Amino acid sequence: MTAGAMDLEDQWKIAKLIERHGREDILVLLGCPDAESSQIQAETVTLGDPSMVGLLTGSNYFLEVYHLVEPEVLQAVPRAVYAQYIGGYAAKLDADSIRKRMREVRALAVTTGEGL
Repeated sequence: MTAGAMDLEDQWKIAKLIERHGREDILVLLGCPDAESSQIQAETVTLGDPSMVGLLTGSNYFLEVYHLVEPEVLQAVPRAVYAQYIGGYAAKLDADSIRKRMREVRALAVTTGEGL
């Protein structure tokens, strides 16, 4: 399995959520510690499992996906809540690299078919 790949149980949970609620009502929020694992996890929920072993292989669900360090999350979460629960962790991450990879995945999803 590829380093940083989404585990099979999480893929199963996401597939079940999509089955029950439809993909339009699901937003995936990542907290991976590095850019590579963030990219792989984001690709898994948008374009399908790149390791080709999980339930989301070839799924192309194009789920909306963000990382904790992205501005969209900072704007959506109350400042005090972000500071208390996320800020200390996020401050230790290479946020610029993670944001870049997340933008790349969303751009790829747009060019592949159904944009985010």
